[in-house]
Amino acid sequence: MVPKIADFGLSRIFGNDLAHITRNPYGTPGYQPPEYIDNGEISEKFDIFSLGVVIIKIVSRPKGNPNCLDQVQRDWRSRLQATCTDDLFEVYCHQVDTCIQISLECVETDSQKRPDIIKIIEKMNALECNTGKLHEKGCDRTISRMTVHNRKIEMRPESVDTIDQHRNIILRSEPSCNELKLHDALETSSNIVEEHIVGRTEEKEKVMASLLEAISEKIVILPIHGIGGIGKTTFARMIYNDPKFNCYSHVWIHVSKRFDINKICESIILQLSGKESLVNERKMIHSCLKKLLHGKKILIVLDDLWEDNQFLLHELKDTLYHDDSNITILVTTRSERVAERICTNIQPHKILPLTNDMCWDIIKQRSNFKERNDKEQLMAIGLEIAQKCGGVALAALSIGFTLRSMNFDEWMKVKDSDIWNEPSSKDFFLPNHVLASLKLSYSYMSPCLKPCFTYCATFPKGHNIVKDDLIYQWIALDFIKPTRLLSIMELCERYIVQLLEMSFFNNQCHLSVSHKD
Repeated sequence: MVPKIADFGLSRIFGNDLAHITRNPYGTPGYQPPEYIDNGEISEKFDIFSLGVVIIKIVSRPKGNPNCLDQVQRDWRSRLQATCTDDLFEVYCHQVDTCIQISLECVETDSQKRPDIIKIIEKMNALECNTGKLHEKGCDRTISRMTVHNRKIEMRPESVDTIDQHRNIILRSEPSCNELKLHDALETSSNIVEEHIVGRTEEKEKVMASLLEAISEKIVILPIHGIGGIGKTTFARMIYNDPKFNCYSHVWIHVSKRFDINKICESIILQLSGKESLVNERKMIHSCLKKLLHGKKILIVLDDLWEDNQFLLHELKDTLYHDDSNITILVTTRSERVAERICTNIQPHKILPLTNDMCWDIIKQRSNFKERNDKEQLMAIGLEIAQKCGGVALAALSIGFTLRSMNFDEWMKVKDSDIWNEPSSKDFFLPNHVLASLKLSYSYMSPCLKPCFTYCATFPKGHNIVKDDLIYQWIALDFIKPTRLLSIMELCERYIVQLLEMSFFNNQCHLSVSHKD
């Protein structure tokens, strides 16, 4: 647990200066660049050198010799040849070679010759794009770990409030923690928990009627817009799972702020064909997509679209339009401007806030209100809390679960909390009701659970997390302390369920507490 990347405390904000000279050099021996050791110079490429050393250490493995990378490559080839199939052997060898090449560029003596972090990320992203699916059988865990950890380096375009960021973490359950698929959150779930859908049935039927009227068109695009947490994705799922679309092929894509037409097309190809696209050029991707769409009825959901560039949106529509296909597209977005620019033959549908009674119904569901013996005492308090949710489903869902284990006095504290009145949201599209409910939920979170949740800030917004992998990381960091009644794994499973119930995670599939997932 000794910091290797500039020891954190050495970090500097340079402004217009390219370097800074310090008279008090500190740091971890072996991870410091020569200009720092010799002259005390801290440049913007300091961390790049340290990163190169970290990669060399990972590639060399504990028993390897980091000073003889040719031997390291031969060792990897021997190991992979004995454990992997022929088709994966060259792929993994290429990964090792690329990581070694990157590390050598990072540890250049001349700091000006070291690559910047963006170029390193691009190379790592290229590795993932060309790798395809990783198979657990006979494959070494370290290589996939290297690729995944390098993805975590991905730069964020903006600062995000920690709690708001966690709302966009997507939890996936996989048969093995080795098989990590991190595709920039392009895959989210169409699953839906019916008991928590309140007040949207009539609204859904009206929208369905509009869709069916326009269904004869070659392409139908219905934008669904509203503030964050209002229930746009849930509403889209209701339509997506409607029996009237049973004869359609289904595609669900979480777009997020990183708009990439190629990745959207690749995700459609993967979901329709079951195979990842092996082509990189846009023309070839579009050709492959055209063949897959030919003569089919397809329902596509583009969830959480932020891009408002009308030329890019027009290009996306042109890409998905085909004369011999019947394409229905649902688009969810927080921006009314995006909704107006993406729509074609159906007017955008705005999701309106729930009534106070609807929010109260959600809170009662999540808090197990029916099972309580003090229902009459809590009724008036609960109604006031429901009003504070501002008609936002997410706020009611989050605070409802938090109230589940609370007594009368604690319900009063939640109702009277000053957090409801804090103007703390920097996101114009995320109302304070949502952030207030999440902050309150966090403040009442178990002290044992808080470090597990806080650790998730290391993942970018919208990131896919494999459940088992996250659990193993919690255990490795010593966040989990076994009790007399529950083992470490049982505690981890409970923590996962609690974070899902508190709406701090999005669940990409129905997770059972059983470790069989």
